[in-house]
Amino acid sequence: MDSASVVPARGARADDLLELLGLTRRELIRRGELVPPNWVDEGVDDLRSGRLTGWYLPPTRALAFYSRRAHRAYGHVHVTGGPERLDRAVEMLTLLADGLPREILRLDAGVTGLDEPEEEEFGRRMLRRPGSELVRRFAMTLDVPRAPAPSTVDLAAKGLRPTTVAAVPIEVLQQLDARGFRGSVDESLLADTPGENARLLSDLIGGTYGRFLSEASRVLLDRDGAPIAAILCAEQSSRTAVVLDAVVDPPYRRQGLGLYLFSWCIQALRALGYGTVQLWVTEANTPARALYDRLGFHPWARSIIYRWRRANVPEDAAPHPQNAR
Repeated sequence: MDSASVVPARGARADDLLELLGLTRRELIRRGELVPPNWVDEGVDDLRSGRLTGWYLPPTRALAFYSRRAHRAYGHVHVTGGPERLDRAVEMLTLLADGLPREILRLDAGVTGLDEPEEEEFGRRMLRRPGSELVRRFAMTLDVPRAPAPSTVDLAAKGLRPTTVAAVPIEVLQQLDARGFRGSVDESLLADTPGENARLLSDLIGGTYGRFLSEASRVLLDRDGAPIAAILCAEQSSRTAVVLDAVVDPPYRRQGLGLYLFSWCIQALRALGYGTVQLWVTEANTPARALYDRLGFHPWARSIIYRWRRANVPEDAAPHPQNAR
């Protein structure tokens, strides 16, 4: 790929960006990602206005872009077919990473348009860049009609009681998420700040990524009425549901509560008429994968998150984004 032929996305034709973002959205949905319905149109507007930073390889061969929050950037690369698409993906992501402002300390980026062997090679090549690592994830699915019988955990005997997600303030759910994921392999997948994570939960529950299924979502409360476990579920299509979030407070783990929540959710989805339920899990999260295996989930797709960290710059020493030049 001739890097001289790459142009800033804000100067690209709207129709070209519309085509590439449409292809990206199709690929993301195909492998089970949640994408808002208006993502393509908003993406075109954001790229052409500069609210998203991106680069474009005409004619509609590749697109790389990122959004930024505090000291992190979240990016994506999409390439179209052809014998050089792997090389294009590597070069587009390298261009994206090289162009990050100095106050950005971490980049998380995904890629679409490659098959699985190509994506693995893409990851191996990107690991040559100092400060790089890969986060591998699996999309897992379960045939709801064949789901196991409900869990027999006696909540009353443990001093616990269930309630609806709507009965718990968003900020309290966010605090449960923070406690549940702290120190785990998935902690880095949370939003950067409590406020951002609360807004993400609010979007999930509000239906931004698919109709929220309150009937199949549940929160467990302790004797004092504090949330200690939760599962959140939404509709991905008329026959498919997706688990958005599942968390158990560390002091309450290994008591069967995760199994209880998933069993209850699956039975509710069966009653609602859904045929399958899907979720994403990080490859290194072996406890969660063991639970999903026990429930009968099986992997059907995978993806890589490429992560790059700026070396030897503590986050509290980074220049403030408003003051950076």
